[in-house]
Amino acid sequence: MKTNKIPALKDKKGKVLRVEELCPDCFKVVGVPTRYGLVCMLGKNKEGLTVNELTESTKLTQPTVTHHLNILRSVDAVYSEDRGRERVYFINREAHCFEECDIPYK
Repeated sequence: MKTNKIPALKDKKGKVLRVEELCPDCFKVVGVPTRYGLVCMLGKNKEGLTVNELTESTKLTQPTVTHHLNILRSVDAVYSEDRGRERVYFINREAHCFEECDIPYK
């Protein structure tokens, strides 16, 4: 998986925000490049991705991917749907971090 840089963030008025200025929930989304990489992958795929698909794409272990997804779910940045024996993850495009703090996810 290519490393995703923490994005340059701007508020609604165009002021550049530093990572240190983010609320704790939004910092959880972008503060770890691996986690932000998962956000970007989910943001590019409207059909959602399973943990196995994310694991294969990132070369991370399944427990690591699940750990990051659980953190993202705890701040409402992602949600999941059960499909048979698989759980498909989606980005929550209406989450605070993407709507109010304008964190890019593509």
